[in-house]
Amino acid sequence: MSLNPEVAAMYANIHGAMPAPTAPPCIHSGLDYESGGSHKGALQKTISEVVTRADIRAGQTVLDAGCGYGATAFWITDHVPGVHVIATNIVEDQLRTAQQIAATRPSAQTGLHLSFMDYHEQGLLDGSIDRILFVDSLGHAQDPQKVLGEARRVSAPDARIVISDYFPTDDGDHLFRRQWLNPPVDEVVGMLDQLGFAVTIENMTPRAIRSTEYLSGVIFRRHAQIIPQLTTALEEYVDLPRQMKAGNAGYYFITADVNG
Repeated sequence: MSLNPEVAAMYANIHGAMPAPTAPPCIHSGLDYESGGSHKGALQKTISEVVTRADIRAGQTVLDAGCGYGATAFWITDHVPGVHVIATNIVEDQLRTAQQIAATRPSAQTGLHLSFMDYHEQGLLDGSIDRILFVDSLGHAQDPQKVLGEARRVSAPDARIVISDYFPTDDGDHLFRRQWLNPPVDEVVGMLDQLGFAVTIENMTPRAIRSTEYLSGVIFRRHAQIIPQLTTALEEYVDLPRQMKAGNAGYYFITADVNG
């Protein structure tokens, strides 16, 4: 499979250090986090705003590509009755945990299909997906152009893609670029444009940086103490707030419509 091996190892080892969850952990940035407040609320706000931009409605088929533990997929099935969500992942521990959680949630049992699938080569029919979400997952792709090409192939005629992720703002060799593989944000917009999408980009960095500081300073440093062999990928994430403040990286929402 085509997940960056360093990042795959990081997620596998962090999973092993976590207590068994009863709700899906969120492994993405939050929005509007205030120190001392609820970071869970900031994480849920990211999901809510991504879903709002996707304009997900009953009767649609939604692909949550690189779904982690399924937090976004569960949010959709809980809040949008009559939707069908296909949530894909190639980190087996995360997918297994999501399946265990799904078995306890009635909305997921009727509206959610969790699948071991690589978003570089999706086993889905052409034109079969109405909405595609990449919630902090595109940055793990070895070949983002191929991933977006696959997304275009499976997109229905009026499909919409929403991407939330960290992107570098330049081609520099700063630490963030070495394992977290997203190309500069302008290149991603160019890829989508070449595929025939009408693209809107929003810089969410001011709303995400406090959450990123929390995640890097609390969560990832704690896991680094537990799992000392996790070096490069963790070091890069811990360094990310500094790169964001320096203007070398940012957190963005990208919305892409097939028909414009």
